[in-house]
This record gives sequence, C-alpha cells and structure tokens, in this order.
Amino acid sequence: MSLLANGTADHARRRPAGPWVALFTVCALSLGSIAALDWDLSALLDAQSRSEAWGRLRNFMGAFGAPDLSAQRLRQGLSLSISTFSIALWGSGLGLVLGYFIALFASSAVWLGEPRRGPGLVARRAVLELARLLLDALRGVPDFAWALLILTMPGPGAVTGVLAIALGVAGILGKIFSELWDAIPPRRYEALRANGATRMQVFLYAIQPMSARSMLSFTLMRLECSVRNASVIGVVGGGGLGAQLFEEFNYGNYDGVVTLLLFLFALTASTDLGANFLRYQLRSDPRHPRVARDDDHRSAQRRRKLAAGACALVLAASAWAMAPDIARARLELGRIEWAFIREQLALLFDPPPGTRVWREAAASCAVPLAIGVLATLFGALGAALLSYPGSFAFQIDAPRFTGERLGAGVKALRAALLLGTRALTLVQRSIPEVAWLLIFAAFFRIGVLPGVLAVGVHSAGVLGRVFVETVDNLPYQPFEQTFQGSRASTFLYAAMPMAAREWASYAFLQFEANLRAGLVIGIVGIGGLGERFHTSVQSFNFPRAGVFLLTMVLLTTLIDRISRAFKLGAGSVR
Repeated sequence: MSLLANGTADHARRRPAGPWVALFTVCALSLGSIAALDWDLSALLDAQSRSEAWGRLRNFMGAFGAPDLSAQRLRQGLSLSISTFSIALWGSGLGLVLGYFIALFASSAVWLGEPRRGPGLVARRAVLELARLLLDALRGVPDFAWALLILTMPGPGAVTGVLAIALGVAGILGKIFSELWDAIPPRRYEALRANGATRMQVFLYAIQPMSARSMLSFTLMRLECSVRNASVIGVVGGGGLGAQLFEEFNYGNYDGVVTLLLFLFALTASTDLGANFLRYQLRSDPRHPRVARDDDHRSAQRRRKLAAGACALVLAASAWAMAPDIARARLELGRIEWAFIREQLALLFDPPPGTRVWREAAASCAVPLAIGVLATLFGALGAALLSYPGSFAFQIDAPRFTGERLGAGVKALRAALLLGTRALTLVQRSIPEVAWLLIFAAFFRIGVLPGVLAVGVHSAGVLGRVFVETVDNLPYQPFEQTFQGSRASTFLYAAMPMAAREWASYAFLQFEANLRAGLVIGIVGIGGLGERFHTSVQSFNFPRAGVFLLTMVLLTTLIDRISRAFKLGAGSVR
C-alpha cells in the first residue's frame, strides 16, 4: 500500500507543470494589461453617451448603403490603390534584399558554422550579436516612425513610404530567415562539412534549399502585411490610401470613408488570396494526401520562370506608377541642406539631461504592451475557435480518415460553413488595424477599447488563416488512429495538441506585430509610446524623440530575446 502511495506521489511530482504555468502567466498578463489601460466605457454605461454612439454608428453604417461612387471618387480610389500596392511591393522587395544580407551575419549556422575554438571565434560572435542588434533596431521602429524620420528628406509621398516599409521588412525578414536557418538540424548537412565544404557552400547547397519553402511563405505573408501597412503610413506622409482615409473620417464624410474602405478591402483581399494560392503550392509535407503527385522537374522549372517573369513585370509597372513621386523626391533631395539634416538627426542621440523623460518613456510602454497582450489573447482565442469550421481537413476531407459516407446535403452544409468561416477571416485580416479602429470609433470614439478591439479582430483574421493552414498540413494517420466517431473530439484530442506548438509560435510572432500596432495606433489619440514619439517629432524636439525611439528598440529587443530563449520564434515553425 505504501509502495502504491509512493508511486502515485512520484507520478504527481513528475506531472508536467508547463501548461499550468503558461495558463497562470497568460491570466496574470491579461489582468495586468486590463489594469494598465485607461478604459472609457461611457458609450456602454452612460445612457446619453450610448444614444449618441448609436446615432454615430447608424450614420456610419448607413454610408455602406450609399457610398460615394462618383467618377472622381472612383478615379481617386483606383489611383491611391495602385500607389499603395506599389509602395508595398517595392518596400517589401528592398527589405527582402537588405534583410537577407543582414541575416547571413545574424545566423549562427551560417556565420559561425561548425563550432570551433580560436581567436577568430570571439570576433565572429561579436559580428553575430551586432547583426542581431541591427535587426532588432530595424524591426523595433515601426513603419510610421521610420516614415516620420525619413519625411524630412524626400518629403511626403510614395518614396518615403517605400523606404519606411523597406527598413521594417528588413528587420522582420532578417530575423525570420536567420532563425529558420538556425533551426535546421546540423546532422542534415554534416556530410557536406565532412567532405570539406566551406560555410558558404554548406549554406548554398544545404541550408538555403532546405529552408527555401518556409522563407518564401514568410515573404509572401510579409508582402500582405506591407500592403496593409502602406495604407496606414499615409497618415504620416507615406502616400497611399491612409492619408485620404483619415482626412475623410475627420471631416465626417462617411460616404467617402466607405468608398475608400471598399478599395482598401479589394486591394488587401486580392493580395491575400493571391499569396494564399501560392502558399498552398508550397505545402510543407510532401506526403500530405492533397499534394500534387504528377509534377515533374520541367513543369516546376517552367512555373518558376513564369513566376519570375510576372514579378519582374509587376515591379516594372509599379515603378512606372510611382514615377511622378520619384521625380518629386529627387527634386526635394536636390534642395536639401544635408548639413542641417545631419545636425537634426544627430540630436536623436543626444537625450535631454535628467531621468524624467526616461521614466516617462518607460511608463508609456504600458499602453502598447497591454494592447499587444490583450489583442493577441483575443485574436488567438478567436482563431482557435474558427480553426475547426475553417479547416478543409475536418470539413471537406474528413472522409479520408473517418471513413464516413456523406450525402449531398451534408457536403453542401460543410462547404458553406468552410467558405463562410474563411470569408470572415479574410475580411478580418484584409482590413488594417487603423481602419478597424475607425469602424469601432464610429461607436466608441477613438480610445483604448476600440484600439484593443481593432487589433484583436485583425489578429483573429491573421492567426485564423495560419492556424487553419497548420491543421490542414497535418498528416491524416494520427486522425485515423484517434477517430472514435466524432470529428470534434478528433480535432480536440489529436489535431490541436499536434498543432499547439506551431500555434504558439505564430501567436508569439503576432504579439510582436500587435506590439508595433499598439505603437502605431497611439498616434491617433490612444496614447502611449507612439503618441509621445509622434508629438516630439512634430514639435522638432529630436532629443526627446530619440529617447522614445530608443525605448521602442529596447522593447522589441527584449521581446525578441524572450522569444529566442523560449524558442517560440520563427525557428520553431516547420
């Protein structure tokens, strides 16, 4: 009896506490975030404010029934949409090149190679850390902050938007690429090393090919985000749809706002669907039941050439569309007194004396952090709920592992549920956070609550897609072994545990994106670090702005180090 009791006690002691620790941490962070924000609930609790809020919402929603479809407005929307896409495309392309180059020095597998002791190892590790810090700095400064700083040189327009997006994309893709390369087990290219291959040869013939599929998938995902970001940085002079959208909203021209929102949705949704189509061709498991098996090398080469030609054609067309902005930027650059610009930008690294502004910067981090935590939790829970009805494997392909025979009515019902769920997530992620903020602000007015809802709804759409893709990429054999007459129980007890780690990786990456979103929406009245940086730049108080800028970088660096420590970054994604 005592032996049994001791065995039970030992088993209890050995029971993993990880899930409970994670649950406690999430609850503590959520409660702390709720307490850190200044909530305005008058639109819900006060009768008069609630009546006014419903009136504003009726006016705004009524505009969807009568948008401004005049010829002038349609031409304006089309022109701004083309400009927004061109900014995103060129910004992503330049950022891809820059990020790839920096990632070569930020990856221990590529830059350090086989671990060896020697005098050169210390220097190599120093370069590695410097490259990672550079990526942290590029990623830590949001697109709108880069746009505000770059604005002083070429002036407002598409060129400012391209450069701002390129710097942000370089930091994000550089981090992802370096982690993907480091995540490849060394045993998979040990034979090359044993045969005397150099570090670069190992990279070109082993590491790069093994990670190419994931790199392309993340690049496509970043292009989609850049299209949304390009519509936002227009608010601070980056060109595109954003500036006009906010101008119409501030003047109360809801019919114009709705028209521009429709253009924005059409642009982002078409980009999303196009990238999604390409991503489905890159299914990570070649043994998956729905992977095409009649492919050959010649047809694959032909598709690559067609894709490269199409990309070159789109880039050329985008450059032609931005030609007037490029010409204006060249003219502005020719007029600049570069000594004055260098003097002003140098003030960013000359913080004011005393610790008051540093304490203010530290306190202002609470707003973007709290928004990031709450929005990520909201988005992850929403995405998890949508992953079952949105999964092709569990709605359409289920007979492959259940053996059931479906009637036409059941097939139609499941197809409708699948399409409806995916359409919902498409709408959620296609509308940028700032645009969602305007929609919720029609009822609540600009504030913390619509800010959290805006970022959370957008996150649910982004995570909903990748959560569904993770489930659909799983092999069906474990489902066959687990299935006991219920698709829902198979999803809960087989699919979700198998996808949990990858879901956590995506959620943590989305938290970083939501942190930057919290900084961005701060400039439109929510407060926090983003608003303080914006007001400092507008008042030309560059020493004060430099403190807030450095705080952004330090905050992102801290999050990145936590991500690497817990291995929840891109490197853990298959």
